[in-house]
Amino acid sequence: MMEINETYNEKETITIVKEIYKQNPKVPSATLQQFFTEYSYKRLQKEVINTKKEVRIDYLHHKYKECPGPKELESFLNKKEFIKLLHKITGKTYNKISLKSFVLSWKDYSLIHDKHIEKPGLDIIIDLTESWDYKDGGAVIYVDGTGDYAPVISERNSLTIVKRTPTVRKFIKYINNRAKGKERTLLIGTAV
Repeated sequence: MMEINETYNEKETITIVKEIYKQNPKVPSATLQQFFTEYSYKRLQKEVINTKKEVRIDYLHHKYKECPGPKELESFLNKKEFIKLLHKITGKTYNKISLKSFVLSWKDYSLIHDKHIEKPGLDIIIDLTESWDYKDGGAVIYVDGTGDYAPVISERNSLTIVKRTPTVRKFIKYINNRAKGKERTLLIGTAV
């Protein structure tokens, strides 16, 4: 059973997270640090590490390793308690959350491309990387079509929510040669 940090069950904490979420009206977002209990976090890491990944390459759009998100986590994200938490933060009700695991290493990336347009929704990014230097690349970056951008600077055991409108799109910054021998693991879900 997935367990979250008790802090995120407190009304005061959710009020603060809701205010943070509203701060950028173009790209509303909030990061919840230390979201899972350490035990649940380590179980998620282990499951993703032990799942077979497929290399996905479309050079005009992306290069990375991908596998389905952990079933137990996807089930947790679709439970009414988590959906209710999202509603308290965003003010919107979501019906279904789908999830994928991404394992990123040197030379991996994704680009914004007109042939790969995501429908509006709420992205949920869970960072399972123990340690990552953003000078190595690998940041998930949201752009709004006006030149403004919002990088997601997450760290281990964090859950970030980002609202994607029809004009907001995301990409993963190219992972450069400083990351040789390292991997970044992100679970990215979409709520609609």
